[in-house]
Amino acid sequence: MFMLLRILFIVLVLLVGWFGYRYLRTRDRYWLRLIRGTVAVAIAISVIGLIGLVIQRLTES
Repeated sequence: MFMLLRILFIVLVLLVGWFGYRYLRTRDRYWLRLIRGTVAVAIAISVIGLIGLVIQRLTES
């Protein structure tokens, strides 16, 4: 599960880079909305991963 979350996080970081590149070329605010949404999803994935790690540590001890 955590490997899947890492892969999704890496894909999201690459998407933010691509969206930033497109925004710099076109100056269209649409790309900023996509960046904002992608960062929100990345934060959500990070929180899910953190909660999963905490639960895993609690069940092991």
